[in-house]
Amino acid sequence: MNHPLIFLCKHVAGFVFVCGFLLSGCATHDKIEYSDLEGKVPPRFFNALQSYDVSEHWLISQLGPANLVQKGHRGQSILTYFFTRHDYHVRRFFPFFTKGKASHDQVYMHFVVVDGLVRSHWSDKDATVNLTTLPTHSRLVRDEIAP
Repeated sequence: MNHPLIFLCKHVAGFVFVCGFLLSGCATHDKIEYSDLEGKVPPRFFNALQSYDVSEHWLISQLGPANLVQKGHRGQSILTYFFTRHDYHVRRFFPFFTKGKASHDQVYMHFVVVDGLVRSHWSDKDATVNLTTLPTHSRLVRDEIAP
């Protein structure tokens, strides 16, 4: 005759195994993509921007002519492009459910060009750069376009 404690341990172990198996299939996935009028902007574009050795010529060859070009106080060019930002949030609950949520925002990406090189960039909701009220989230941006 089996002892009640052994019986209980077998069922608890089985329950823990089944729960562990089901929970191991749970996953979350967050992804951000950008697109312009011609389609999706590849992630390698943003990887190249991180080097800050990007020329204005390369930028235009990748994105085409800017939607707006402004001149800064010291002769800098500020090229502005219109993008749609896509935020995807996917939750998978193995093996039965998948829940997804997406949001789409219109953003403007600004690129400061000095001596033919992209020196800084940022995105916001404004098409034009206000040269008297500078962005506060990047010291590099303030230094590049300050009067």
